[in-house]
Amino acid sequence: MNFYDTSLFQVVSIILFINVITGAPNSLNTILQSSNCQKNVSIAIIGAGFAGLAASKKLRAAGFQNVDIFEAENRIGGRVYPIPIADGFLQQGAEYINGQANPIYEIASRLGVVDKEVPDYDPNEDPDYWSGKCNIPE
Repeated sequence: MNFYDTSLFQVVSIILFINVITGAPNSLNTILQSSNCQKNVSIAIIGAGFAGLAASKKLRAAGFQNVDIFEAENRIGGRVYPIPIADGFLQQGAEYINGQANPIYEIASRLGVVDKEVPDYDPNEDPDYWSGKCNIPE
């Protein structure tokens, strides 16, 4: 990778991060679609979390085809880690997306990555009470 490629990667990374956070895709599109932008560079995205997936989608839409995502875990999602349970999800990650007023939900909706809305599992709706190894009825 030469200096130009590295600089382009750094600029694109910073702009993608800012655009994902602010939801302002127009400035990135202007830069990526300029005639000075080389599209045949190799781009490595570290992490298949929300930002990594959004960056890959944005780069591919701009015409970059040699984009690879590298993830250390055996799943995508990064710090968002819902586990299906009962009629909803139990949130095990450090981050989660709850409610339509959440800024991350708004970004996900704009990016078209919201498949469906499912309520979170609420253990207080049907709790079990224990004392040692004894289950205590309600």
